[in-house]
Order: sequence, then C-alpha cells, then structure tokens
Amino acid sequence: MRSGPWHLIINRTFGEYVLLKRLAVGGQSEVFLGVKVGPQDYTRTVVIKALGEKRRQDERFVQLFFKEAFVSSRFAHPNVITVHDAKLIDGELCLVMDFVSGQTVSEIAQRGFKSGRPIKLAQTLQMVADACDGLHYAHQFRDLDGERYRIVHCDISPQNIMVTYQGVTKVFDFGIAQIPGYEETNATMTVGGKYAYM
Repeated sequence: MRSGPWHLIINRTFGEYVLLKRLAVGGQSEVFLGVKVGPQDYTRTVVIKALGEKRRQDERFVQLFFKEAFVSSRFAHPNVITVHDAKLIDGELCLVMDFVSGQTVSEIAQRGFKSGRPIKLAQTLQMVADACDGLHYAHQFRDLDGERYRIVHCDISPQNIMVTYQGVTKVFDFGIAQIPGYEETNATMTVGGKYAYM
C-alpha cells in the first residue's frame, strides 16, 4: 500500500534496514530514520535519503544524487555529516548517512521565535564558526591521490545545518554543490539553492 506520493513504508524491512520514521520530504527526496539490522543483536541507527520516484526518471537528478554520494562519502570532519553508502535498495536509489541526534538551525530558530526567546549571540556565533569550518574543509578537500576539489556547497541555509544536542554544528546536503569534473550536472540546473540564502 502506497503512502502519499512516496511508497516507502514506515516500520517495514527495507533491504538490510528497517525504516522507523519519515524525517522529511523535499522536492527531490525523502529522508528516513532507520536502523541497520545485523547478526545477533547488532543494530545501528542511520539516516536514509531516498531519491523521489519522479526524480528517478530524470537523468539530471540521478546524476546529482551520485555526485552527492561521490563527494560526501569521502568526507571525514566533525562539522560535516558523513555519507557511508550509496546503494539500490528494493529499486530505490538511497544514501545511507550518519544519524545525528539534534535539530536543524531552522527548527531551532522557529522554536525560539515561537517562544519569544531567540538564539543567543554566543550560540549563533558558534554555529556559524562550526559551519564555516565544515565548509572550509569541503573547499580545501583533497582526495587520496592529492587532487583538490574546491567544493562549493551552493545551498547553505538553516535547513541544511544541523546542531547536535552536544552543541556541535554540522553541514549536510551537498546535492547541488559545484565540483570540478561535474560541470555537466552543474549546467543542468539553471538555479539551485534557496533564494533567501543565496
């Protein structure tokens, strides 16, 4: 039985994972909290990002998906969320990434606005500093062969910055990043990102 425009179903086995909760639905993908089930009592909590059904029919979005997988799976930095795997699961193109216990800056800001208690300046500065560290790492990133990528995120916004409950800020979603060698995927998207944060 399908659920809305997406047909991934909560609390069902999905390859080697069980989908626990839908975290977000965007224009290109849906994001789930899941758990990897292994032998004996082994489990690992993960986040699974699946390319939307309509987007899988569009080669441009498939290329963007694999570009994000190619880049993000190489990252290892405390201020960037790491992608561990890209795979086809039950016919779905998926990225498997770190589960980060926290909230996006957007969620934190909205809660502060509603309660009349905005984010404190010191907290804001720490978030910005952490995010800048993550972006600098991506921009200066070198692969194992020493090749430098000069990656530009292109979609920095409160929705794509996560703050853990330990106070560490992490950048994620490099789906529309500008990357040398992937100019053909950059060219297919006339405008990327969110207008308010360009």
